[in-house]
Amino acid sequence: MFFGNKRTKQQIEKELDDAINFENKLVEQWDLLSEKIEEKTIKYNAGIKVLNMLKENYKQNNEKMLELSNNLTDYKNHRTLELSQKIKNNLSFIKKQVENAINQEIKTPLGFIKIYKNILQVFNESNFNLEETNIQKITLSVFYGKMNDFLENLYISMLLNQKNDDLIRNICCFIKLDSFFNDTLFFNILKRHIVKKFVFHFLSGRKSDRLDCPHICFDFLLEQYKNCVFLLEAYVENHNEELSIIKIITDILESCQNECVLKKAEQIDVSNSKQKRNLMINFLNSFRKYKKKVYEEYEIKLSDKEIGKKLKSMVLMQAHEDLDNLHSQNFMLWFDGYMEILKDLSVIQDEYGSIVDIEKVLEMIVFYLHEYSINLNFVNRSEIEMICFFYTKAEELKYFVDLELSCDGGCIVELQLELIELTNTLVKIDCEKSTKLLGSFIYVTPENKKSFLVKITNDLNTYKGSSRFEEIETNFIEYIDRYFVERVITKYKMEKEDFENFKTFFLKVKGVFRADKKWITENGIDMIISLFNGSQIEGTSLGNVINTLYLYE
Repeated sequence: MFFGNKRTKQQIEKELDDAINFENKLVEQWDLLSEKIEEKTIKYNAGIKVLNMLKENYKQNNEKMLELSNNLTDYKNHRTLELSQKIKNNLSFIKKQVENAINQEIKTPLGFIKIYKNILQVFNESNFNLEETNIQKITLSVFYGKMNDFLENLYISMLLNQKNDDLIRNICCFIKLDSFFNDTLFFNILKRHIVKKFVFHFLSGRKSDRLDCPHICFDFLLEQYKNCVFLLEAYVENHNEELSIIKIITDILESCQNECVLKKAEQIDVSNSKQKRNLMINFLNSFRKYKKKVYEEYEIKLSDKEIGKKLKSMVLMQAHEDLDNLHSQNFMLWFDGYMEILKDLSVIQDEYGSIVDIEKVLEMIVFYLHEYSINLNFVNRSEIEMICFFYTKAEELKYFVDLELSCDGGCIVELQLELIELTNTLVKIDCEKSTKLLGSFIYVTPENKKSFLVKITNDLNTYKGSSRFEEIETNFIEYIDRYFVERVITKYKMEKEDFENFKTFFLKVKGVFRADKKWITENGIDMIISLFNGSQIEGTSLGNVINTLYLYE
């Protein structure tokens, strides 16, 4: 039997009406959507048609543009070729005009002014901007070269014929040229002429180009200055403006200093001669004589600073080479060699002052000895002897430097301190190795005692070459004394027989050393003897330890 809510007829009818209405709405919506789809389809088809039309138009226009571009390229190439040929023809014409202007025969200096004006006229009348072209640059370069050659030949003839009637006229021509070109053609030619002659004779490998006779080249320069002074005076006298002949001569001398003197010094500097330091010294001596004559004649002071720098560099380089050669020999010869090198430098210093840096050479010597010493392995006793030798000789070197050179020998003192520290370390190592043979001593064998005596005797002999041998011997004594006190006297309560054996051994050890020094061990032995004899001992720190060891243990 079916159980549930019973629907009424009205409810069923209502539900049927709702269903029918819902269906009708769906139909309406479907129709509406169909219309919209059809409308969108029509628009889409229309858009496709328009797009196809645009593609076709683009294709046609692109073909036209390509055709136009090809036409433009053809026109451009044709036009460029046409203009290029026209330019070449015009430039060729300009070049021919310029060449005709330059190749004119010149009989007087002022003729170059006319040629220069003609060249500028050709350039100005052209339809091209020639300032940045090779034509203008090359043309002006050729022009100035030709003018300078002509004027230099004229200058030479003026030097040779200073009493010639045309001299003043030619001088005036030079003045007009300098004024027109706003230049110093006369002075430039004068300087260039001196430099060219100097290079020809003294810097070009000829027989006169010698490194060992610098006075010849300086005499040459003095003669050249003397020859040109008359022409300089004539130039200054005929010039409208007030000129200082001293200033002009100073400029000429400075130019010759740079182009002649320093070039000659550089030639010595780069040479392969083994005597180039002496050559530079000779060169500087000659320069100073030349410098003095220049001052006497023209009251102009020249500087030898640059030559001095080169000499200073050479002196240091020569000292370095001498030290390298010396260090390749036996070390026993080093310090005598050092003194010879320093004496040689002292002689140069007396003559040239700060040009020679003796302290720098001293630092080079000390640096080498320092590096050499700290890199020794001390695998044999000879290297320790070497360190002792170094210290003793360093002391002699310090005395020599203070007495003979009057310069700061502080770096030698630093070396000595380092050698002292190194020697003390070596002494300590020797003593440690020696006392190891004795061990705790109470059980030491006679053979080890003998080996100990032999070793400390041999070790001590190694240091005898040192000027501070007494200090070294004292260091040995202090170390061994400390061993006996700490490892024997204050550690073991010895029976009388053992004590006598120790005392006998100690006396043998003490006999190895010559130093008159009171051993602490001796005090301890005396205290123990007193105790064996029933006497009391002093209440010192050592006495208290021995009292405790022998009386209370």
